[in-house]
Amino acid sequence: MNVKYDSFDSALRNAPFMVDARALSVETVDSKVLNLAREDIVWHSVSELITDVPDKEMLGLNIVEFAGDDEALIDGQVEALCHRLDGLMARAEAGVIGWQLCTDLTGIERIYAMRKKAVGLLGNAKGAAKPIPFAEDTCVPPEHLADYIAEFRALLDGHGLSYGMFGHVDAGVLHVRPALDMCDPQQELLMKQISDEVVALTARYGGLLWGEHGKGFRAEYSPAFFGEVLYGELRKIKAAFDPNNRLNPGKICPPQGDRGADDEGGCG
Repeated sequence: MNVKYDSFDSALRNAPFMVDARALSVETVDSKVLNLAREDIVWHSVSELITDVPDKEMLGLNIVEFAGDDEALIDGQVEALCHRLDGLMARAEAGVIGWQLCTDLTGIERIYAMRKKAVGLLGNAKGAAKPIPFAEDTCVPPEHLADYIAEFRALLDGHGLSYGMFGHVDAGVLHVRPALDMCDPQQELLMKQISDEVVALTARYGGLLWGEHGKGFRAEYSPAFFGEVLYGELRKIKAAFDPNNRLNPGKICPPQGDRGADDEGGCG
């Protein structure tokens, strides 16, 4: 089911509504990604499945999937959600402006292909600034995601950066790749500044910087996340299995006794 919204914030805030409806997964896409998809050949494969709403601007999309072994049960869950969405639309609530149901496997695969192409679509942006994956898979408790993303967007907007957002809202994981010109020394410094700000923001919402991958490349933030005691235990494990620090040196944590890391108080 493709549920359409008048804003990305509305899509995020309505996601728990989908989870409560027993959805298997809820993926979200913001207007930046949607507009890039419209300009790409991929849109021809989904244009009939994600049609425009007359006199409305679609600025957010939730891709809601139901699955199971009991077809009658799934049909009942979908029908109940459709009825609830119709009610929200009738009352002009939650920013819902439309929805479309797709039960055809080929159509479903096309929708997910469009969603999976989000990284490539953002990467094709014109200009010197390109989307950089340095704070791209933050994760917070799903119930806090909308408020967290509102602050995250304000942070990026404050730096005047372009970005697109998409991800797994049912799990509280959202991907974002701010566009930076890495040939500009000031922009390179800005990447570190934003990383520090995002780490602090995710911590305030009980989340973490790496929801899925890339934690080794951002190992400098490991001590703050794990805490002194647990981080020390990780270093003991590293020392036991890799005393010479040959396996992915500098990733996650250095072994206990590594002089350089001990002097710096962080990762080697």
